[in-house]
Amino acid sequence: MAGISILKNFRSGSFATFAKKNMTNRRRITIVVFSICIGTLMSAGLFYKRGNGTLDNNSLLNLATNMFFSLVIVIAIGVYFAWNKDKK
Repeated sequence: MAGISILKNFRSGSFATFAKKNMTNRRRITIVVFSICIGTLMSAGLFYKRGNGTLDNNSLLNLATNMFFSLVIVIAIGVYFAWNKDKK
């Protein structure tokens, strides 16, 4: 049922206000982590194609490092904005 109401709000042009009202911190974190995981999978696919169908240890280390630092950067920015929001 929630999907139908989202579609109705999207069609009526009030999706942005709907998203602002219903966007919880948990949903934001889920979207960000999901996005980072999709990006990592896309990078893994590129490494897989470049490596002729294999992922060597160096490629896996590179993927893990990229995922770790992207999570750290996104979490740090989120904490920074949450901290500034509490100050106001």
